[in-house]
Amino acid sequence: MSLAEKIIAICIAELLYVFLLYPLLLRLLAVFFEKPVRTHDGYYPTVDVVIAAYNEEKLIEGAIRSVYADGYPHELLKVWVGNDGSSDKTADVLDLLRREFPSLHVHNFQRTGKNGVLNVLFKKLEGEITILMDADSVVLQGGITSIVRVFADETVGAAIGEIAFKKFDENGNPTGASAYKSFEKMLRTLESKIDSVVSSLGAFYAMRRVLIEQIPNDKVCDDYFPLLRIAARGSRILFVPEAQIYEVRENEVVYEKKRIVRFTAGGLASIWETKRLFLPGAGHGWFTFFLWSHKILRWLSPFFLLIMLIASGVAAFKNTAMLAFFLMQCGFYILALAGRLSERDGSGTSILKLCYFFFVMNISMMIGVIRFFKNSSTALWEPSKR
Repeated sequence: MSLAEKIIAICIAELLYVFLLYPLLLRLLAVFFEKPVRTHDGYYPTVDVVIAAYNEEKLIEGAIRSVYADGYPHELLKVWVGNDGSSDKTADVLDLLRREFPSLHVHNFQRTGKNGVLNVLFKKLEGEITILMDADSVVLQGGITSIVRVFADETVGAAIGEIAFKKFDENGNPTGASAYKSFEKMLRTLESKIDSVVSSLGAFYAMRRVLIEQIPNDKVCDDYFPLLRIAARGSRILFVPEAQIYEVRENEVVYEKKRIVRFTAGGLASIWETKRLFLPGAGHGWFTFFLWSHKILRWLSPFFLLIMLIASGVAAFKNTAMLAFFLMQCGFYILALAGRLSERDGSGTSILKLCYFFFVMNISMMIGVIRFFKNSSTALWEPSKR
């Protein structure tokens, strides 16, 4: 076996583990190591809902109204909005809403960045449970009640909800993102059954207030670092698929790319700030195993794909089988390009859309990893186009 073939074998092994063997292993482990959660339908703790907003005049009202319409007792509920120096009419909209909802608290900031806004608001909270949601999200009926009830189990320190995403496009074809998100949902469900999820959902997640720590810098993810710190304390992080929100913005592939780049760079920075979590033998067992398998190796997969393409291209000059393997990879990337071109007129098939999304996802992760090592991530954010 040549050096190129050995490199290809290593790359294939990594990719097979991440996308096939790890999910199968989780299914097996969940059968033998499922850890039940003690819930209580009568559990109604005091809740603070926190929203950081920047130029959200069109969407912030819908987000706030959805919280109060959820059905959770208003006397146990407060909403805190940090307006991060918005240059539109966000402040005016919030002023009107504050007159209607006495438990709505608004704090206006100079342009600070989301992490700085949250750090200030965290110090003001008094409720037992803190829920964070995005300004472009609408809580579906019962979402708050669903995500809060798992905290009746004292071993639970945090929980993440679910985004109700579109599974089909306007033509009735499955979207490229739907297959990936269904895959992610499966992993989160199984990890949560065994111990804890190692993902986040910045649009809608909850934490036990006494476990929240200040966000240390603008490099880490505001929606990931706090969860990792809670895991480092030994508390569980659960996935609650019944707690759903709907994102009002259209999540086209280009905006999904931005999200993946941000989370990959910020996620790696967050893990670096909590190094003991990814060190085998440091006492975090399942979480360390999940973190490596679900996150770190996944973020490295694009580099294995690139190395595999280059190595098979080199080996193709001397090996017919390697030539065929190289052409197969080229064929996939041609399909991804066709998916990009067909996206403009909505004519693409499900296969083309899946290839294109997989390509964009991996390119985005690669950019995110590079950004992490260049130390160039930031907590300043801009709303996506609608």
